Amino acid sequence: MTAAAPTITDADGNAAVTNTPPLRPRERLAVVAILMVHAALLAYSGAVHSPAWDEVGHLPAGIAHWQTGVFDLYRVNPPLVRLSATLLPFITGARLDFDGATLSGPPWRRSEFISGESWIRADATGFLHHLRLARWSVIPFSLWAGWLCFAAARRLYGVASGFVALALWCTSPMVLGHGSLITPDVAAAATGAFALWSLANWVSVPSRRHLVIAAVALGLALLTKFTNLLLLGMLAVLMVYRCIRPGEAQPKHSRWCLQGIAIALIALYVIAFGYGFERMGKRLGDFQFVSDTFSGSQPGKELHGNRFTGAMLGSLPVPLPENYLLGIDVQKRDFEAQMPSYLRGEWRRGGWWHYYLYAFVIKEPLATLALLLAAFVQLPFLPRAQRGLTLLWVILPIVVIFAFVSTQTGFNHHLRYVMPAYPFVYVLASSLVANRPATVRWQSLVAVVLGLMAAAESLSAYPHSMVFFNQAVGGPDAGWRHLNHSNVDWGQNVLQLAEWAREHPEARPLQVIFSGGFDPKYLPIWDRTVTHGDLTEAETALLKEGRLQDRWVAISVNKLVDTDPQRDRYGTLQTREPEAKVAYTYYVYNLKSLKEETQP
Repeated sequence: MTAAAPTITDADGNAAVTNTPPLRPRERLAVVAILMVHAALLAYSGAVHSPAWDEVGHLPAGIAHWQTGVFDLYRVNPPLVRLSATLLPFITGARLDFDGATLSGPPWRRSEFISGESWIRADATGFLHHLRLARWSVIPFSLWAGWLCFAAARRLYGVASGFVALALWCTSPMVLGHGSLITPDVAAAATGAFALWSLANWVSVPSRRHLVIAAVALGLALLTKFTNLLLLGMLAVLMVYRCIRPGEAQPKHSRWCLQGIAIALIALYVIAFGYGFERMGKRLGDFQFVSDTFSGSQPGKELHGNRFTGAMLGSLPVPLPENYLLGIDVQKRDFEAQMPSYLRGEWRRGGWWHYYLYAFVIKEPLATLALLLAAFVQLPFLPRAQRGLTLLWVILPIVVIFAFVSTQTGFNHHLRYVMPAYPFVYVLASSLVANRPATVRWQSLVAVVLGLMAAAESLSAYPHSMVFFNQAVGGPDAGWRHLNHSNVDWGQNVLQLAEWAREHPEARPLQVIFSGGFDPKYLPIWDRTVTHGDLTEAETALLKEGRLQDRWVAISVNKLVDTDPQRDRYGTLQTREPEAKVAYTYYVYNLKSLKEETQP
């Protein structure tokens, strides 16, 4: 049993599938072929898209990690993905001029975006080149996750289920949209699933080998994204259960406790190693926190402090790098901020408890949802052992991740926050074709048909998979009426807009109203007749009156719905049919045609 192909067990160590036969050559070839197609899709997507919002900060932050050994930049995410993504750019010569102010600003200051924007202004061509190398460097995380989906589903339900789970992952619009970005979401899904199923291996056979693998896997998951801290809760629950389970001798309880402590200590070492052992062991009372939770400040104030100063806990050294704890604190501050959030045409301060459930339902192919529904319907008919294992190691992680993220209602912007649940979602969907005596041919046929339909629906939007929406809400063209931010336009399609502008020289003068993490005017892709920026207040007034008639406008669909309904700068454009739609994210309007319509 290898770590790459985990044995999923229940809390008592009962395996779902014993003596699983090795893959036959043609099955192994099929797995490799699917993964290679997936890699090619991600590689092309990574090459043709412009920088997504967070990538503007991730790229210089990763270079800073290698160049200076400092991890202050982008502390709200652990550095594993940035280190992996920027190793090749750093080796090939990417260097930046980081000053002391950039690297040592206050905890809430997002200096990484300042660095990224400065890099684009100074050398946009170089930024795009190194971004492409960085994107290709993170593709192995998605391949790894795909293999884990296949291996886990095969162990639980059989090889047919393995191929269903693999196909769903490799054609998922969310995976194709984010798998080539240097953001931690897909990598968190890979490392989180690997850690949880490695813990399952250890529960099944508590050997030293499985202990070390589970510990290292847990450390890697915690180095990827803070959402994976939920794995510590799973480890704690397993340890409590093992220690209080009736019928076991006290020495066995002690062994489990010691092994659990060993896993936690090794995982802490992996985290410290990932940060280069930067500023370890600082006393809890010496930190300066910015979130209300850790600082003890009143909500809404910009003051910072430390609620542990003077308390007993404040004297304890923190067994984590300083920036790890500060990153959790700054992210917590973001979720306390009650930022404007958008859902189905409504803006509000803060978010909705059902945001992620709703977003998942409208951003998954309808056939995938049908597969999931069928899997739930047939769950009671699975053999008892498979049903218990499915509940513990597949459904429970999905529920925990969605429930935890849904409680963070300070803002709702990104469905990608629940991507650590996706491997478990696709393994669950694959259970429809579980190998068992009661299996009938029609289930396999249904699964194949639905899988092909899901892939076809997803790929119909490729390479613009980030903006995929299913046909129940009108497809990608209507997605902006339901969600925004990284669910629709994250700045990723400005290269496609520039290509459209080159092919349509009649669309001049052209004003680009952009939604992203940088100013696109610094990219070397425009001619002088293209301008950038929002309309001025005076121009907005003319637009509402129908008297702005001297230009073409290409506007991000995110901008069509303003965050301030009273202001509503571009709402009048929603009633007009655009001249063109570019990559589902830019609507192009010929305002000059208004002049022609008003002329006698």
